[in-house]
Amino acid sequence: YTIDAENLLVTVNRVNNRIDIPKLDKFSVPAEGTAVQAGNTIAYTIEVKNDGALPLTGQTLLDTLPTGVALDVASVNPAGDTSVAGQITWKFDLGAYSAKTFTYTVTVTDANACSIRAGAIPWFEI
Repeated sequence: YTIDAENLLVTVNRVNNRIDIPKLDKFSVPAEGTAVQAGNTIAYTIEVKNDGALPLTGQTLLDTLPTGVALDVASVNPAGDTSVAGQITWKFDLGAYSAKTFTYTVTVTDANACSIRAGAIPWFEI
């Protein structure tokens, strides 16, 4: 399985008639490109940064999991909405010049799973 840019969505709200778009990075352990097998655990970290002078309120981060993995719901931090199979949704505010970190783990369930791609360019919805 792979994780790519199409699997990550950030909804950004307008602030004072301008748009502040947070920066987003996603990392995995084991690292991108590592071969994985059924039963392996993969830990993901997503960091959202606001480099702007205005706070961002009412933000939404949606991460869609690929097929071939099972989410460890207890590992989702901060707690997010996992009610839709294969997705994690977080609602959050982000102060000016600040960052927020989101983490979770999955277990590989597909014996044919062979690679990880975590360093994806995010797709923003405005």
